[in-house]
Amino acid sequence: MRIDNRIVLILIAAVTLLVFPAVAFTTGLLRIVFSFLFVIFFPGYTLLSALFPKSGGLSTIERVALSSGISIAVVSLIGFILNVTPWGIRLDPILLSVAAFILLCSAAGIIRQQSLPGKLRFGIVLNINWSGWKELSRLTKGLYISGLIGVMAIAGLAIYSAVSLPQGQRPPEFYILNAEGKAEDYAFRVKAGDQVSITMVVVNNEITPANYRVRIMIAETLIDEIFLNNVPPASKSAQTVSFYPGAEAHLQKVELYLYKSDEKTACVPEPLYFYIDVIK
Repeated sequence: MRIDNRIVLILIAAVTLLVFPAVAFTTGLLRIVFSFLFVIFFPGYTLLSALFPKSGGLSTIERVALSSGISIAVVSLIGFILNVTPWGIRLDPILLSVAAFILLCSAAGIIRQQSLPGKLRFGIVLNINWSGWKELSRLTKGLYISGLIGVMAIAGLAIYSAVSLPQGQRPPEFYILNAEGKAEDYAFRVKAGDQVSITMVVVNNEITPANYRVRIMIAETLIDEIFLNNVPPASKSAQTVSFYPGAEAHLQKVELYLYKSDEKTACVPEPLYFYIDVIK
């Protein structure tokens, strides 16, 4: 039985559009199951279909085996690119970028195969030919088996992590931004009596809205306490705050502790900190 690869690419595009909201709005094991195809298989398979539309180049087994490794490389590259953009490595930009990549590669694969004669178009052959397997070299068999084991291991670890991690227990992300909106170079030099302004960002990784409070401390003295209420799940809240650092001092250490609003223990064990010079 032979299935036209254009049909497969259309199905992948349709499934991507259906899986996208499932990955974005579900949690736990269900998200892992949906995201496995979305991240581990579709990007690589559609890219191979766009690059190698002809039959006779890569076999079905080779395409399936290579798709996982290529998918991981593609998603990693997308994450690297997003990291240097204002969007950063967050769930929504990654999902949108991966979905766009899959759809573009699917469209490119369909167009390239459409321009080929029917006999030259790649198609998935479902007939199992064990005699062909026996004719493969030991090295080729080993590569196929290693690839299958690797895919199964990745899937198993992902599912295990989703099942073993208690829902609602993922710690939040907490960081501060400088005046340029970057998480680096927190250098402050102010005159005594002037204010220091920083932007705090909290990312709620839980499945329900959460309330947070931030305690700003200098030399174990409470300077200010900021409340961030109703932070939606899987989203971030940014707030710019200003405070007076106090009297003249060299390299005062400013510490920020993040708490759930109803808890006495910080939900991020180590506080954020930076230093400021207060001059006359």
